[in-house]
Amino acid sequence: LDLLPKSSWRISQALILACAIMISSCSTTHHLKSTQDKKFVKAWKKLGLLDQHYIGISIYDTEAGKPLFNYRADNFFTPASTTKILTLYAAIMLLEDSIVAAKYIETKDSLFLWGGGDPGTLYPNKNGHAPLIDFLSQTTKPIVFSDQHFKAKRFGTGWAWDDYSYPYQCERSALPIYGNRLWIDRSADSIIVTPAFLRPAVTMTKDTLRKIGKSEWGDGYTYTYDKNLDREETVFPITFFENDTRYIWSEVVGKDINLSKKILPDSAKSIFGSSRDSLLKRTMHESDNFIAEQILLACSLEKIGYMSDKDFINDFRKEIALCTPDPIKWVDGSGLSRYNSFTPRSIIDILEKIYQLKGIDYITTIFPAGGRSGTIQDCFAGQNGKPYIYAKSGSMSKIYCLSGYLIAKSGKVLLFSWMSNNFQGNSTELKSALDDYLMFVYNHH
Repeated sequence: LDLLPKSSWRISQALILACAIMISSCSTTHHLKSTQDKKFVKAWKKLGLLDQHYIGISIYDTEAGKPLFNYRADNFFTPASTTKILTLYAAIMLLEDSIVAAKYIETKDSLFLWGGGDPGTLYPNKNGHAPLIDFLSQTTKPIVFSDQHFKAKRFGTGWAWDDYSYPYQCERSALPIYGNRLWIDRSADSIIVTPAFLRPAVTMTKDTLRKIGKSEWGDGYTYTYDKNLDREETVFPITFFENDTRYIWSEVVGKDINLSKKILPDSAKSIFGSSRDSLLKRTMHESDNFIAEQILLACSLEKIGYMSDKDFINDFRKEIALCTPDPIKWVDGSGLSRYNSFTPRSIIDILEKIYQLKGIDYITTIFPAGGRSGTIQDCFAGQNGKPYIYAKSGSMSKIYCLSGYLIAKSGKVLLFSWMSNNFQGNSTELKSALDDYLMFVYNHH
C-alpha cells in the first residue's frame, strides 16, 4: 500500500473494510455452506447459540460415507479430555490385549527390570492382584531396576503448574504402582497409609473441619480429618524423589531392590500385566488422566523402543495425518494440556477409524453411555431410558466438548464431534442445547 498513490490507498482501504464487514455478516452462511441436509441446518439455527458461543460441530453418516452437518468443522479448538480418543486409537493399534508391565533379562547373578508403564499395578484396587508383583516375589536373584528408557518428564507439556496436589494430575513413571498415589484409609482414629514408607511424610491432625494438602515440592502431606466422620479414604499424588520407586516396590515385594542405568536390550522378555481394554474403559468412563498418560507411554515403548510422549506423538501423528483433513496439535495422552488443538472433523476421522477397526459392540462397551454411565450418566439419556449416544466428554474452565457415536432411530451409526471453547457461565445451557440437537438427529435420520 505504501507504493500506491494516496487516492488508490484510500480505495484499497475502503475495499478491505467492506470485505471485512461482508465476511463478518456472512460468517454463519460460510460455516454452513458445506452442509448436505437443510433440516439439520434449520434445527441448528433454532438453538440460538451462534452469536454467543464459539462452537464447532461435525456429524457424519458411516453408511453413506459423508457428513450430514458441519458448522465450523474446520476450526481449531482445545479438546480437553476428548484427547483420550486419540490415546484409545493408539492403544488399539499398538498394544496387545494385556499391557506390558515390565521387560527383563536375567544374568547369572541378577534380574534386571525396565518398567512397561502399566498403570494397573495395584490400581484402582490397591489391594488387588498383579502378575509383576508375583514374578518379583518369586525370583531368588537380586532385583535391579533401570529407568534408562524413560525419556518423558513427570508432568506433561502445558499442564497447570498449580494442580500438583490433585489426584487427577499424578506424575508419570516407567514403573507405576498404587496409581502413583498415596492412600489414607481411616476408621475413627485408626489410620493406614499406603505405601507405608511415606507415612512419616504425612502430618495428621483431627478437627471439626476436614483439610488436606501437599507441599509445592512434594516433600510433605497434611491430613486434618473431621473427628465426627467415622470412615474416610483420601488420596494424594506422590512426588517421586530419586529412591522412592525403589523403596515402595521393595516394600511391596518384600525384597531389597537396587537401581542402575543399564540400557534396555532388544533381547529383553516381557511380563504382561493389566487388561488393555479394562484400562481403556476406565479411561473413557472415569476420564482417568493417569491411566491415559501411562497408556500413551506404553504405546511409546512399543512403537519407538523407549518412553517419550513427545517423540511418540511426533512419530504416530505422521500416520494419523494420512487420514485426517486438518493438522492436529497433540501433546499429551489425557487432554490436561491446553496446548492440544484439534478440529471437529479430524476427531470424526479418528472415530471412524476406531469404528472400522472394532465395530459398534466394542464401542458401546468402552465408551460411556448417555444417561447411564461414566461422565455422561446424568445427561443425554435418550428416550425411555435407552442410550442413543456413546461418547467421551471433555471439560475445563470455559471448555466443553463431546465426541462419539450416535445410534439413530433408524439404526444407522453416526459419528459426531461437538467442541465449544471460551463460553461464559456453566455448561448446563450448552449440554441442554446439544442434547436437543442430537435428539433431533436421532429422530430424523
